[in-house]
Amino acid sequence: MKKIYYYTYKTINLLNGEYYIGRKKSTTLYDKNYYGSGRYIQDTPIDYLLNGVISYYDNMEELTLAEDKLLNKHINNPLCKNIAPTGTKPTNRGKKKEGELTAKGQWWMDFTVNNILNNI
Repeated sequence: MKKIYYYTYKTINLLNGEYYIGRKKSTTLYDKNYYGSGRYIQDTPIDYLLNGVISYYDNMEELTLAEDKLLNKHINNPLCKNIAPTGTKPTNRGKKKEGELTAKGQWWMDFTVNNILNNI
């Protein structure tokens, strides 16, 4: 049976300093080709991304708690491109009506509107 590694990582956009913090469960000690699965990462050319391990953990519970703590520390930094202040992914698995936002979409809408209003 292969060993499982649990770690937090940071991916940095070398062009503008923006970054993404994530967590990974893997059978490899470090996956240098994994930059994250968020839209911000997917929209950035891989040549401009650099990633690295922040820390390793013994299990998924420790990993989740550590990611939450990191995100709560960084979420208000304008260079941080995580869209939620915790590692849990808000989802709406039920069918939604046309035009209805998912929980993630609603959170992002509220977050964006509040940032715009607070910066006027």
